[in-house]
Amino acid sequence: MILIVLLLFILPLEAQHRTILAVGAHAGDMELTAGAVLIHQKKLGDKIVLIHLTLGEGGDPKLSPKDYGDQKRREAIAAAKALGAEVLFGPYKDGELPNDEATRRYVAGVIRQVKPTHIITHWKNGIHKDHRNTSAVVADALLLAELEAVDTGHPI
Repeated sequence: MILIVLLLFILPLEAQHRTILAVGAHAGDMELTAGAVLIHQKKLGDKIVLIHLTLGEGGDPKLSPKDYGDQKRREAIAAAKALGAEVLFGPYKDGELPNDEATRRYVAGVIRQVKPTHIITHWKNGIHKDHRNTSAVVADALLLAELEAVDTGHPI
């Protein structure tokens, strides 16, 4: 909740259009934690891009990871459509999201591709390892995305 309150102060109600990148560890994370802010900003004319680093495919005890991952992907696409957002999917597995250089470069590449004016992600002290790793990765990827010497596969 702290994240959402702070963002309301960061994102003024000016007519200036922004591009907001919401980086979630799992499909559904950003829609649930920051959905109200994303909807509000979309109504103001901002571009919204969601990236789910994992599908969260390990989170259903009754479905196989593949079946649940397929369901989560369909739900994420439908949620993005309802938000009027673009959606991207990362290559990582639920519960195994690494906090390493390769992941930072991957996210830096997404940042270069999307060119966001604002980024929303998880709280650094979240209870889930994937959430903590996402927060740390995004913080470091911001710097990497700005360094011309860093190869991310996307130009600055």
